[in-house]
Amino acid sequence: MSTAKNIIEAEMPLLRPIPFKDGEDHRHFKFEVDWYYGKLDQLPDFKELGLPGSTVVVKAGEVVNGASIPKVFSNIFAATGILFIGACLHDTGYKYAGLFFVLIDGTEVFHAMSKSKLDDLFASVSQLHYPEHHAAIELAERNLEWFGRGAWDDCRKKDGTYVKPPHPKGFDENFATE
Repeated sequence: MSTAKNIIEAEMPLLRPIPFKDGEDHRHFKFEVDWYYGKLDQLPDFKELGLPGSTVVVKAGEVVNGASIPKVFSNIFAATGILFIGACLHDTGYKYAGLFFVLIDGTEVFHAMSKSKLDDLFASVSQLHYPEHHAAIELAERNLEWFGRGAWDDCRKKDGTYVKPPHPKGFDENFATE
């Protein structure tokens, strides 16, 4: 049995499960309050983002489904298990093609991020909290790289037509990276 590293109960997101709809394979969760994730400075690749000391914020009302585990692997991985914290950030990042950050001075900015950068962030966050599950997390990241393009594209399709990612309030081109 695993125990989370570097995260306490007060730092966990407050989520409400959403009842299944017809045809859904994965449970969805709604953020009840804004969730602030401030562990990015502990990640080896975080300096590339250029936002030292900042915190990621996922807004109340956002909906995530955790790790979208294919049914064939659902007995090995739980959508709300070792991959869940990373998946909460990842799902939100895929939706907007980036994440919201609160800087040290309290300013909120949107930081555009590529699919690859968000996949890496998912794995890094999961590794930070569950380092003893390195191989499983690495496998999950490889699957995102190989098979995650559909989810990335689906986040920007409306009625089968590509929609450019939204530029939410606070978007700053100076912080955009690929």
